[in-house]
Amino acid sequence: METNESKPMSVLEKMDVLLWELGKLLPVAGQKMDLIDPNAFFAEAREQNSHRLNRLMNICQAANRQELVGLLFLLKGPDYISVEQKSIPDVRDTGSSTFIGDISILSAGWKRIQELSESNPDSQQGFVAMWFDPAMDSVYTDFIEPAIRDAGYNPRRIDKKEFAGKIDDEIIREIRRSRFIVADATGSRGGVYYEAGFAHGLGLKVFWTCNDETKETDLHFDIRQNNFIFWTKDNFPEFKKKLADRIAAELGQGKINNQPS
Repeated sequence: METNESKPMSVLEKMDVLLWELGKLLPVAGQKMDLIDPNAFFAEAREQNSHRLNRLMNICQAANRQELVGLLFLLKGPDYISVEQKSIPDVRDTGSSTFIGDISILSAGWKRIQELSESNPDSQQGFVAMWFDPAMDSVYTDFIEPAIRDAGYNPRRIDKKEFAGKIDDEIIREIRRSRFIVADATGSRGGVYYEAGFAHGLGLKVFWTCNDETKETDLHFDIRQNNFIFWTKDNFPEFKKKLADRIAAELGQGKINNQPS
């Protein structure tokens, strides 16, 4: 069962995701950065700039740099950020080059980030994004589902719920109702990446898991730096405890009185 492989984020969702990511890049009030800077002549600076651009474009699903710049200026409209289009002499000819610079988060932007970080503080639901393949059934029933229950929360996997309407809409609705998401990257499914990115943009905690046989290079480069729980089917009890402990440590023990599995 495949879901949500190509459903794009709305413009407002992209703005929230982008603002949230800028909050991570600019954690200090008043801190500024230049995003597209032709002065980055040194290889290390060019590489850092390129990585930052790719990171922001991927996290908010921007089709290209032009869309990313457009989203930045949309964030400027409600005074979430300050951003300027700057111009400097072009060393290669007699003209000039423009770039996006002096990006800084303003008071309204910090308020919006705070709102996103407090998404569903009373929710007792953990959403599960994973590959819906029969070979993965035991991963859910013997590892992820009982881990979430042991942490005191109710797991929600969309194919386990009866509903009327479009599945994409129901996925978004359930993510919005959740306190966190467990995203299993086994199989590198586009829907899993989308759902995790959407949850991240809402300020929800994302707990990443993956089959131990998956090589790090097989994972999308934007998620490799996350703290994964790499599992094997021969020792689910160990990985179940590790995931349950991590959820409880990050968010506190949930209020659902599930019997330890």
